[in-house]
Amino acid sequence: QDIEKQKRANSLEEKLKIAKTDEGIEVVFPSNFSSENITGKVSFYRPSSQKLDFEMPISLSNSHLLIPKKSLVSGLWDITVDWAYNNETYLNKETIYF
Repeated sequence: QDIEKQKRANSLEEKLKIAKTDEGIEVVFPSNFSSENITGKVSFYRPSSQKLDFEMPISLSNSHLLIPKKSLVSGLWDITVDWAYNNETYLNKETIYF
């Protein structure tokens, strides 16, 4: 099921982006999707320390979701965005050194 969700995410014309910024980590959803119809969760996994792992629900007022830098300890993070739009499910994974 996850593989199918990843294939759907990779086949999008405009792909979801996960990027490090000065403010924290930004998840940018496709701009051609209506942000109020995007649901799901973002999971943060810290390979070196499981107690730092956390999840946050996706709640958007625009196409960007910012995870503030104060919520993140420096180091390597595995980020998984499990999201849905109009009854289609998607999955994006990224590893970021913050």
